Amino acid sequence: MENQPTNQDILTAVNTLTTEVKSLGQRMIGVEESNNVLGQRMTGVEESNNVLGQRMTGVEESNNVLGQRMTGVEESNNVLGQRMTGVEESNNVLGQRMTGVEGSINILSDRVSDIEKSNQEILENIQTAFTEVEQGMNSRFEKTDQRFENIDRRFDKLENNFAEMRGDLVAAIRKEDTKISTLTTKLGARNVLPLTDVSEVLAMEPFPKSV
Repeated sequence: MENQPTNQDILTAVNTLTTEVKSLGQRMIGVEESNNVLGQRMTGVEESNNVLGQRMTGVEESNNVLGQRMTGVEESNNVLGQRMTGVEESNNVLGQRMTGVEGSINILSDRVSDIEKSNQEILENIQTAFTEVEQGMNSRFEKTDQRFENIDRRFDKLENNFAEMRGDLVAAIRKEDTKISTLTTKLGARNVLPLTDVSEVLAMEPFPKSV
């Protein structure tokens, strides 16, 4: 007569298999938590983009300030033009003092030339500053693009790794589920387990079956 397993042996085997299924369920929960962490890191990337947008707004505001300063220079030039008109009118009134007026005009002409040179230097300095700012921003944007490319590559690798882990976990869980289902079915066929217990075990997650 063949040695048949006792009820205690069967219960021990079922408990062991149930513990393994629960352990696999906990591993699946760990995978879900890892996905949540990845979501939080994506949120951090989005926040970094918002910070970059705010910094761009600051650069635009600086440009607006420079535009206002240029407007002030233009207004100053208009005032100088009005003063020159007054000088010309005074010259007409003081026609008899042409020699002194000519000397004054020469002086004013020299001052206007100095002002034009000064304005030209200011414009050149502003253009140089704009060029430096543009070059600096381009350099930072290039570095930022490189960082985002590195992040994308790392996320692609992580996604591939998680996809492989999911496949391995699903395959392992299916193997264990098949073992439990086969054992439970055989025990039910031999009338070791009641049909209600067999149905209850087969209906368990993650791959429920009906009798």
